[in-house]
Amino acid sequence: MIGGGKHKGSTSASGQQSWRALAGARSGTRIQSTQSRKLRQVQMLKLLGVFAVFVSIVAAITWGVIAFKKRQEPIQIATPSKPVETIIFDTDGVLPSRW
Repeated sequence: MIGGGKHKGSTSASGQQSWRALAGARSGTRIQSTQSRKLRQVQMLKLLGVFAVFVSIVAAITWGVIAFKKRQEPIQIATPSKPVETIIFDTDGVLPSRW
């Protein structure tokens, strides 16, 4: 073997010879492509919409409970009525009054 086999595959390049070293240092920033930004905006708008619907439902239920508890008079199911005393029947002559 040439070179005695001690440095098999060695080159004259100095430093670490790995594909990981070629990528450079990893930074904490995300990739900011237009498509990824739009996707993130759509996701945030959906989340905001769900949150707004949830808040409005809770607010409507709360308002209903408070309005029901503050009511002074009881809820009237039917209108107050009196018994019928007399029935007045007016005819144009086709039906007799006895009818």
